[in-house]
Amino acid sequence: MDEILQMRQDRAEMVNKAKELNEAAKKEKRNMTDDEQKEFDNYLKDAAELKNKIEREETLLGVSNELDQPLNTPNKPNPQAQNQPKTEENKEYKNAFFNAIAGKSLSDEEKTVINKFNNAMSGGSDPDGGFTVPDDISTRIGELKQTVDALEQYVTVEPVNTDSGARTLEVRADSTPFINVAEAAALGDMGNPQFQRFTYAIQKYAGFMSMSNELLADTAENITKYVSQWLAKKSKATRNSLILGVLDALAKVPFADYSGIKKAYNVDLDPAISENAGTYTNQDGYNYLDQQEDADGRPLLQPDPTSPTRKLLFGKPVVVLSNKTLASTVDATAGTTTYPFVVGDLKEAIVLFDRKKMSVDTTKEGGNSWRNDTTELRAIEREDVKLRDGESVIYGQIEVTTA
Repeated sequence: MDEILQMRQDRAEMVNKAKELNEAAKKEKRNMTDDEQKEFDNYLKDAAELKNKIEREETLLGVSNELDQPLNTPNKPNPQAQNQPKTEENKEYKNAFFNAIAGKSLSDEEKTVINKFNNAMSGGSDPDGGFTVPDDISTRIGELKQTVDALEQYVTVEPVNTDSGARTLEVRADSTPFINVAEAAALGDMGNPQFQRFTYAIQKYAGFMSMSNELLADTAENITKYVSQWLAKKSKATRNSLILGVLDALAKVPFADYSGIKKAYNVDLDPAISENAGTYTNQDGYNYLDQQEDADGRPLLQPDPTSPTRKLLFGKPVVVLSNKTLASTVDATAGTTTYPFVVGDLKEAIVLFDRKKMSVDTTKEGGNSWRNDTTELRAIEREDVKLRDGESVIYGQIEVTTA
């Protein structure tokens, strides 16, 4: 670890020397001399080589620490750390963060605070630049994402500290019963828990929005509210898309009607999975279910006594996604529409590896900002989504005539 810290310091020194050369030339309103340009290029080259070396060492260190940690082993929180108040350093970072987002000139002290905080949060400098979103804003974003149609809350979310690695988790296996043995007889193999290694490779997902400069002149609280809502909306849409992408790769099972959903619960899914399963569909699918009645003329969908806004189907919760998020398939020639019904336990089926490092950056000159007198905000988050157990979910489809 000391070696990594030393390499970070060396790299920061090289970058600062390159900046000094560039600033000196700009201040004198001239181009760098040939010798200065050569020195500048050498500094950046050495800094880039150190960056690659730091990333390799940090990845190896992170993977080594994570190799023997099963996915279903809960992280033990540190009560002492949880009870500590916000440090003055974090408050200083938050103030500097808002000044940076608003496009204000940062003092040398604020730049130092930002660099120190970003390096601590990311394990090194971020190759994409930008500013790490402060903890309290990240918490607010997480709260805003907790709507019914956010699939992230239904899958297994595994926090990771490196951009690539692996996790070990237990997979379902056939139950082996005890066997009848005579006195002093040798016991047979009862079967051990089965585990599987899941590798992940964190991917980067980004987007941007334009903000009026009048907004950025507003209070920090109003800026926080506006930016948090936008980031939460985009993050939810991104993760929903990734999760649905994994599910969409599953084989589609045709259901003759809603009885196919009941069969999935009763027969196709293991009872242990069915116990915690639910039905995930879109607005079209929900509307179809909402019009169905049982043999006694009672609505098929029943209120959930534990959640007034949610409905139950065969005693299991129904989660409704927008048609824009989970689309139906329309066959105009045949005059039919196929509704999607994902039935199962998504926590057993899907794992989301969360890098938990969202960063933002702004510009008043790039894109259309200068022309429109606005500030563009770019956001980047990092995650990977994998199929954990394909037998824990059934992707069913009901075709109805719509012509």
